[in-house]
Amino acid sequence: RPQKVIEISLMIFFLLYSTIFSNYVINRKLRTFVIPKVHLSEDEEGVKEMELSDDPYDCMRLNVENVPCIVTLCKIGHRHVVDATLQEKACSVASLLISVTHRGTVTCVRKMGGGSLDPESIFEMTEAGKRVGKALHAPLMELLQKEESLGKKRQKVGFLG
Repeated sequence: RPQKVIEISLMIFFLLYSTIFSNYVINRKLRTFVIPKVHLSEDEEGVKEMELSDDPYDCMRLNVENVPCIVTLCKIGHRHVVDATLQEKACSVASLLISVTHRGTVTCVRKMGGGSLDPESIFEMTEAGKRVGKALHAPLMELLQKEESLGKKRQKVGFLG
């Protein structure tokens, strides 16, 4: 019996970890993405020109505070599973992909798979997705801020690091 509890705990950990990781990668890329500042100028004749600064540090960063976390829920039997494995997805009737902001606002719901979902299942899955997405947002932002505070001391991994 204790082995089953450990297996279930590990499964929950890995499911949440994979959800956090995929959202982390998306948010990190958006957070580190910079847009060069563009200055519009107009000459004497009224012709407008766009000028890009020569300074590589003269740029803006995207605000990722309102970027939603993406949660996938699969319907298996009378239950639903958050961030299912490939084996669980093979058993599922249909899935819902839900994106949720840090305030719990659902910005997207997409049904995937060939099966159908009854309205009660959609409501339950959406509510569960809202809870999970909202719960993931704070630790995700904390992790991104912690990594950003390391600056150049951050350990680079991989050949693209």
